[in-house]
Amino acid sequence: MSRRSRTTAASGCGAAWIAEPGFPAAWGNAPFTADWGRGVIYRHAVKAKGATFAETEKPAEFLKLTRPTDLDVDASSRVYAASWKGATFNWNGMDVGYLVRVTPKGFQAPALPDFAKANDADLVKLLENASHRVRLEAQRTLIRRGLKDATAATLSVLAADKAKPLASRIAALFALTQSLGAKAHDSVAKLATDATLAPCPCAR
Repeated sequence: MSRRSRTTAASGCGAAWIAEPGFPAAWGNAPFTADWGRGVIYRHAVKAKGATFAETEKPAEFLKLTRPTDLDVDASSRVYAASWKGATFNWNGMDVGYLVRVTPKGFQAPALPDFAKANDADLVKLLENASHRVRLEAQRTLIRRGLKDATAATLSVLAADKAKPLASRIAALFALTQSLGAKAHDSVAKLATDATLAPCPCAR
């Protein structure tokens, strides 16, 4: 998604979709890209366009650092960005590059749940959490355990509930399909009639 101009070269590297409660609405729920050439991490405003997305406005500068190569975010809304400062394409010693942590000002993240000790009902409830990282870990924990019939039924109810956030419904749907495979076909077929779920752009 990096842009090029006649005067300034760009070189897109790593990227992350950030949807965390510590980010204000104007900055959250969007893709961020690391531009190695320009030394900037950008936030992109996008809208769905078929099976992909289109930018709706000029990318906004989120963070400037030397040769950014990648970024990620944790479940406490802290962003970690990697710099390639001083590095080359050959060995250049130990003291090259650095990491930056960006913490939302004034945001107090709640304590994280103990996913390993949480029961299945609690994990399904965590799929409604405002943090994408929390939802993802709850989903992965359910998948690792293997779904019991009662848990699968609860996930089907959540996925079908139009009053719930779309991100939570998609997390439930993907937990079903990744856990049950072909056994989830009947549930998925019913959900496929829902126009808000059928496209599932960038869902996980």
